[in-house]
Amino acid sequence: MPLTINRELTNEPAIDYGPGTWQGVDANGFRVMNDGPSGDLFFAHDDTAGGAFRYTQDAADVVSLNHTGWYTNPEGEASKDGSGLCLGVVARLAGGGPARFVAGYRMGGHDDAGTFNMRNLYVATSCDESDIEQAGQDAAREADELARIAGERESEYQTAWQAGQEYSQEGETIATARAAARAILSERRELVRANGSGCVFGSGWPAMCDAIRAQVTAHCDTIRTARERRAELAAWAGSERLQAAFVDGGDLVRFPTF
Repeated sequence: MPLTINRELTNEPAIDYGPGTWQGVDANGFRVMNDGPSGDLFFAHDDTAGGAFRYTQDAADVVSLNHTGWYTNPEGEASKDGSGLCLGVVARLAGGGPARFVAGYRMGGHDDAGTFNMRNLYVATSCDESDIEQAGQDAAREADELARIAGERESEYQTAWQAGQEYSQEGETIATARAAARAILSERRELVRANGSGCVFGSGWPAMCDAIRAQVTAHCDTIRTARERRAELAAWAGSERLQAAFVDGGDLVRFPTF
């Protein structure tokens, strides 16, 4: 019955949750589970839908862990409401028979119950409390691993997004330095024309020329450093997923190439 309920809950168009979804369709037009690239099958469950799970618990409340979640950002920061963490979560399926559990994860700071791996069922070998507890703990250990993987993926995404943002900021630095250098050189040309003197670097008004040279050189150094930094940032985001995050963070039209 629980799996039947899960299928009913996914009759509406679903969001692609990455590694696997319930978005396949069989020959009769019914929605079925579909393997993702990693071979895992995930089902996103909303608490308000009701009926699929008897209850859910955070993995840290089911089995002893040395932490309460995995960071989802490169800074390693989390808020009091759990934002910034990915937590393992265990769900006990509704219905009769032996107790059955599935493992999943949820992002802290959100009200959703989580995203669950529906392929692996942890079934109690009997109705004894010790066996039920053991099955739940086994699910909790997988849940913690799923949370670690999801947290790392999100942290990588955030890192790529921030890299794209910095890439655009370095572009603004280049534009500002270039404009400043051009303004200095433009005024120098006007000065030469106005005075009929060849104030070229190294000749005529040496102190002024030295000052102009220093300013233009400083702006050129700024441009060179910013370009090198942009190349470093773009080289980091290798996969298509991270490149998409990079483009999004930098508000770019496409991923840059060098």
